[in-house]
Amino acid sequence: MEKKPNLFSAVSIGVGSIIGSGWLFASYFAAQYAGPVSILSWIIGAIMSLFLALLLAEIATMYQVTGLFSRLLTISHNKDIGFVIAVSIWFSITCSVPSEATATVEYLGNFYPSIAKALFLNGHLNWLGILAVYFILIIYGLLNYWGIKALAKVNNVVSTIKMIVPAVIGIIFIFT
Repeated sequence: MEKKPNLFSAVSIGVGSIIGSGWLFASYFAAQYAGPVSILSWIIGAIMSLFLALLLAEIATMYQVTGLFSRLLTISHNKDIGFVIAVSIWFSITCSVPSEATATVEYLGNFYPSIAKALFLNGHLNWLGILAVYFILIIYGLLNYWGIKALAKVNNVVSTIKMIVPAVIGIIFIFT
């Protein structure tokens, strides 16, 4: 039994973690608070992300080690700074899982208004909504427990949807 994901699964894991649920929530709240000028922040953010990606690509070709992103400041500065960054990356990944589960419940609530009435109270999750988030977290945990193959299969489907939906929305915006 092979323990490694195939190339598509590995790319899907990376893309799925990049294209989280935040792209919809972030654009909604940014437009709500800043109005049309929020588009400028997205352009500035895209340019900064491009520079950071090019920098990391260059460093990754120079230092071909596992876990380069958490080792980066250990290489450039010292082991103490590297440890702090590695812990902060671990912490951010740990926090993103419940955040994605919460976003899943919020998306379901928006997609099915009858569910939203049961899960939300005044725009916030009620006890039943929080219970639904815990249920989704248990599903995530079981997928991880069952192994990389099960996780990769589910992630391939979810990441494919995460890539198709923004592309379709972008095409719709371009043609309208």
